Amino acid sequence: MQTFSYSRLKLYETCPQRFFYKYVKGMQEEVTRPLALGKAVHKAIECLLNGFSVDESVANGIIDVNFHEEVSREDILYFLERTPFGNLRGETELHFRTPLFDYENSPEIQGFLDLWDRANNRITDFKTNYKPYHIEDNYQLALYAWAMKKVNNLEGDVKGSLLFLRQRGVSSTTFTEAKMNEAVTWARNLVNEIRFKLELLEFDSTKQNELFPYKPSIQCEHCPFAYKCFRDNPYPVKNTIIGEINYDENND
Repeated sequence: MQTFSYSRLKLYETCPQRFFYKYVKGMQEEVTRPLALGKAVHKAIECLLNGFSVDESVANGIIDVNFHEEVSREDILYFLERTPFGNLRGETELHFRTPLFDYENSPEIQGFLDLWDRANNRITDFKTNYKPYHIEDNYQLALYAWAMKKVNNLEGDVKGSLLFLRQRGVSSTTFTEAKMNEAVTWARNLVNEIRFKLELLEFDSTKQNELFPYKPSIQCEHCPFAYKCFRDNPYPVKNTIIGEINYDENND
């Protein structure tokens, strides 16, 4: 595995086994309404910022999620009405890809910036979450800031903002060198751990559950692999939202 993203690393940190099912075994996850809605809204915002009409932007959002049955025109318009377009400028959906380490053939980190204001070294990310959070609660934008600074040979700090569209809320910060280095150290440590485990797995493929263990949490409620995960692990799980689950290999 050579290419990583923030979401891939965060999934591994949250539950190594779900990461294994999705990114190593290539098992597909259903496109849920929240995922489809977020993707459609991002596409519509991108189109509006690039001169498309509202109708064209909404249509492109719906097309981008393959006419997902749970995403409507009204859903997208709801978020567009809450987007502060007058304050937004820059390059939209900007893709980056850069080596994560300084050695030859280094693993790479990649991602997409919702909005990159090159003149002001500012990253803006749009969120359709129900629950807002502080921008420094995770490493997503700090890691993006490090990558953009590296790709563009920038000097100084990078600004970042999360726009929570449902609440019309904003969480902003300035990513200093120390904050960016903390984020990239987090990413490097996880990448090294994942790659080491994958090497071990090549020697003994029966160790997948030990190398990529499951982590029962509230996230299990929304995981498409939850049932398979608990069936594949020969230990009962206690004190979770699912309760105690006893493994029985003869029980279908």
